[in-house]
Amino acid sequence: MAKLIRVIKQIFSSNTSESFVKLVGTDRFQNKFYERLPGNRHYNSSRRFYEPANYTDVRLHIDPAWEAWLRGTRKEPPTLDETTAHENRRQQLSENSIDMLSTSYGRDSAQGGTGSFPIRDEYEINPGTKSREKQDPNKTH
Repeated sequence: MAKLIRVIKQIFSSNTSESFVKLVGTDRFQNKFYERLPGNRHYNSSRRFYEPANYTDVRLHIDPAWEAWLRGTRKEPPTLDETTAHENRRQQLSENSIDMLSTSYGRDSAQGGTGSFPIRDEYEINPGTKSREKQDPNKTH
């Protein structure tokens, strides 16, 4: 008899477990973020999870602020103003990095080229040879 009562309680408690789940928000990729509130007998603490917008996409996209909230490093979920400010900052940084690539790299090398490391005449690349001196394979020291 006790098992029958326990089974009936489990059936009814499973139907009401949806009431312990709260939709917290969505991000710019249309992912939905939920929090399972404490109070359900199966979950003593709150749990955070999300529902992806596109289940077939192999690469899942999540905003960094929402990911921090999911992992528990943030107490409060990010606001819409905060996520738009982060997106504007990310776009500004990507534009600045593109501008920087075309202007300043390789200016300090001795040849004026765009080498990865400057070649100076006063330093040796290989021991016993100057940097601009071509090595003769037949020459012995």
